[in-house]
Amino acid sequence: MNRFLRWSLPVCMAVVAMAFGWWWRQAGTSFVPQPFWQGPVDGVLAIHLQGGEVDLTYEWKGDLWKQTKPFEQPADPTAIRDLLAAIADAAPVYRMPIDRAPKESRLALPDVTLTVTGPQQVEQTLLIGADHPAGMAWVGQAKAGEAGPCVADVRRLALAALGGALRDDHLFELAGADSQRILMRTTGESGESQLEMERTPTGWHMKAPFESRTEAAAVTEFLQAISRLRSQGVVQESVGDAAIFGLSPPRADVSICTLDVTTGKPRTETVSLGSQSPSGGWFARVGDRPPVVLIDDRTIRSLLPDATSFIDLRGCAMLPNEVSQLRVLDSQGQTRLHLQRDRWEWMRNGADGTKQPIEPRSVKELVHSLCEARATALRAEVPQPEWLIAVVEVVPLGGNSRRVHVWRLPDGQWAMHDGDGPTRLFPASLSMPLQPSDHPPKR
Repeated sequence: MNRFLRWSLPVCMAVVAMAFGWWWRQAGTSFVPQPFWQGPVDGVLAIHLQGGEVDLTYEWKGDLWKQTKPFEQPADPTAIRDLLAAIADAAPVYRMPIDRAPKESRLALPDVTLTVTGPQQVEQTLLIGADHPAGMAWVGQAKAGEAGPCVADVRRLALAALGGALRDDHLFELAGADSQRILMRTTGESGESQLEMERTPTGWHMKAPFESRTEAAAVTEFLQAISRLRSQGVVQESVGDAAIFGLSPPRADVSICTLDVTTGKPRTETVSLGSQSPSGGWFARVGDRPPVVLIDDRTIRSLLPDATSFIDLRGCAMLPNEVSQLRVLDSQGQTRLHLQRDRWEWMRNGADGTKQPIEPRSVKELVHSLCEARATALRAEVPQPEWLIAVVEVVPLGGNSRRVHVWRLPDGQWAMHDGDGPTRLFPASLSMPLQPSDHPPKR
């Protein structure tokens, strides 16, 4: 008998342990926290947040999120994705009827009422209450009438969303490669100044403060820079008295007209700049949106570059490989020198029609000085006639020729003007072979 007991006792204990383990696994599944949110978050169509005096609505329009209430503004898709992920993970560690939740939970008057609209316009509402002592947050589900403590992320992100964290804080939504017009107006002690540039079939052209061709790379760099600019936060949700922030009238307006590919029509975006904030930065307003935002000094510098930074500083608008002929005229308009490209070499054409091959080095220097060298300074006025050295007619392989006036200033600097924009000034060291003797015959 004792031998039977000694043999059977371990077997019975093993069976009991296995049965207890099976029961524990089956019973334990009922304690896995289940989230309040039911269904996928990928198909969410709208988010509505209420709390205090704030009432915000975000909607999925087309292929992007937008704030639609109380005013329209692009939304930050990453911030919205984080909020939806927190909603999907909001699983209470235990549940109770919402009307039995403790007073400290603040679910009777929640901090945030968050309504999410899913596919088929199905709405689910979460009530976000107070922090829970265990490092969680009280959350209730209005429809089910249940509440419980959840991970605090949903409360933190919901409160941030109520403060505007879901908004896209970029100053410009569209500015970039599809932009067509740039307009800057500034007001200072000396009055109002304006910078205007417009895209033409041949590239960007400056229309104000003077007519001039522009440096394509400079305009592209400017548009790329401002497309990345963001505000540093909201100072006041409604502008109220705009004069307090220096926005009536604004210190400056920067407007970019860009083709909106979603509508196929151009749309103008404007940022108005106000006075300097006592705590640092500058007050600003984006379009006609109510909030006053803050931007830093770096953003101001990016928005208001000097007009000269966009000017093409070359003496002639033509590219070196486009040049086929150079006619150098003296101050009386007589041809002093005629150089012509003939296949792989340059020729000097005589008055009698003869052609003589010449050394290419001097021609390359002249073409470089006219079409590649960058001016070191600009001058609005044209130099005096007596300083004129020559007029160089630059003839392209195809298209219209350009006449470049070349002056030698009393201080030794060279000055050039091809009828477009300001006079470009070049250092005295610039090589300018304009005499026939500067182009010897080819050996």
